[in-house]
Amino acid sequence: MAASLKGHKGAVLCLAVKSKRLCSGSMDGTIRVWDLDSLQCIHMLNGHTDAVKSLIVWNQYLLSCSLDQTIKVWVNTEEGNMEVTCTHEEKHGALALCLIRDAEGKPVLLCSGNNNVFCLYELPS
Repeated sequence: MAASLKGHKGAVLCLAVKSKRLCSGSMDGTIRVWDLDSLQCIHMLNGHTDAVKSLIVWNQYLLSCSLDQTIKVWVNTEEGNMEVTCTHEEKHGALALCLIRDAEGKPVLLCSGNNNVFCLYELPS
């Protein structure tokens, strides 16, 4: 093993990587952002109240979904922190996220829920 990153209080359920940052979502309801050069946690995000099931890094945003039935959009602030800029309640739960492009190349977010249905959301270009 090359390294071990410790910090979550529950099992890590999802990972997303962009550039030199690793994002991890956990059963403890937190998201941690790790610097892959130093292997240190640089942000701990506490916006969810239940397990974080899926993460996507999209442009300057981090998208997360949780068993708390929300999808959250996080962004870096000028001070270097991360904060929630949007919360969407998903009444049938939010289990997994996937980012695709439609026929015109516009970004679309797919979300799977507890009701055996996928929801599609247009994202700003």
